[in-house]
Amino acid sequence: MKVEFAVILGTLKANSLFLSDKKLSDISMAGSQVIKEFKVAYKEYSIGRWDICQAMLQNLLAKFPNDGPSISLLNVLKSYNYTAPYDWKGFRALTEK
Repeated sequence: MKVEFAVILGTLKANSLFLSDKKLSDISMAGSQVIKEFKVAYKEYSIGRWDICQAMLQNLLAKFPNDGPSISLLNVLKSYNYTAPYDWKGFRALTEK
């Protein structure tokens, strides 16, 4: 499952980051729903509609409170006060490993 595009410090190209989980082969119907909803929320994030993304992630976490990617992305949104930067290009620079 793709988690995010990011520019790694010292590079000029956006790279995809991936979440790997040995249990992905055992995804239940609930797991499939989490992935489906996260993908939609992530699309809103990438196009800069962070208010919509925030609401979608909060809804998702109300149903699945331990979803790591949703928690992580919501923390990113929170660090920007849930507003995409004025120069948002659909990804963010990673400043540390």
